[in-house]
Amino acid sequence: MTQYNQVLNFALNKHKHQLRKSNDSYDIHLKEVAEFVELISNELIHIYPNLNKEIMDMQFASLLHDTIEDTDTTYDDIKAITSEKVANWVATLSEDLRLERSLRKENYRNEIINSCIQVKIIKLADIYSNLKDIGKLSNSNWIDRYKEDSKKFLECLSSDLSMSKFFDMCMAIVNE
Repeated sequence: MTQYNQVLNFALNKHKHQLRKSNDSYDIHLKEVAEFVELISNELIHIYPNLNKEIMDMQFASLLHDTIEDTDTTYDDIKAITSEKVANWVATLSEDLRLERSLRKENYRNEIINSCIQVKIIKLADIYSNLKDIGKLSNSNWIDRYKEDSKKFLECLSSDLSMSKFFDMCMAIVNE
C-alpha cells in the first residue's frame, strides 16, 4: 500500500461517522481538497517552483486537514504517519477549539496569513471544496456566515493566490 493510501485510509477512518452539511460522505471533501491542491499547485508552479517537490506532502496535509480539529487525532498521530512538516501544516490548518469562537477565528486567520504558501494553497482548496457545494444547503444564515468567513480568508490569501483560477471561482461564489 502506498503512503498516500495509508494517509487516506487513516483520514477516512477518523472521519468515518461524519457527514458534510450537505449530508454527503466526508471522504468526498477530503479527496477533493487533495485533488484541488494538486491542480492549484500545478497552476502556480511557475511562480512557486518549489511546489513541485511538495505536492505529495501537501496532499497528505489536505487529507488530514480536519483531523485535529474534528476528531481525536493529535499532532503526534499525524507526525507518526507522515512527517513533522505535514503535522505542522495540519496544526496550522486547525482552529484552536479551546478559544472562544471570535478569538479562535481571528487567531486562525492570523496563522493562515503568516503561514507558508503550501498551507495557503491547502486552505484555498478547502474553501473552494466547501463553497462549490453551498448550493446543496438550505440554511441561509449558515450560508451567509460561511460566505463572509470565506471572504475574510480569501482577503488573507489574495496577495499570494489571487492569480489562481480557484481564487477567482471562490470570489465569484462569495459575491453572488
